[in-house]
Amino acid sequence: MTIQVEKKANFCLFIDKMKLLFFEAILVGLMSVVVFVFVNYLPFNMIAKLFLIGFIKHFFGYLSGIQSFYCNLYLSDNENNKYEVKSSSIIIESLLEGFMYVSIGFLLFKMIKNNYLVIFSLGFCIHIIADIFGIHDLFLKNNCHIQNKK
Repeated sequence: MTIQVEKKANFCLFIDKMKLLFFEAILVGLMSVVVFVFVNYLPFNMIAKLFLIGFIKHFFGYLSGIQSFYCNLYLSDNENNKYEVKSSSIIIESLLEGFMYVSIGFLLFKMIKNNYLVIFSLGFCIHIIADIFGIHDLFLKNNCHIQNKK
């Protein structure tokens, strides 16, 4: 009986995690579209624009504190520690995200003709892919640090 209850509890936790993941992916897709609205006015080809969208989205997430919020959402503990992102590799991470936007975006543009739908799908898909491959766990492990108590 206990094993069955434990399996049901684990399944419920899994469902909750999936709901949160999809909600986050929707937000990432929307944020990508917002960046695209501004980048789209630049006189660059679509490959350069895709790169800029990925780069700016990731870098802005760092500067705005969204990534620190993400750390606190997933690393909350009983000691009421507050986490912040300290990354010496933010430029490299942003460059990598820019390249991911180019490579996956290039494929999506072959299947979907609406630019806004492509950009939204791109942000959504990359967020899901990053979670599947453990990139989010690596981010939490390597970039989230307890803030100094004042």
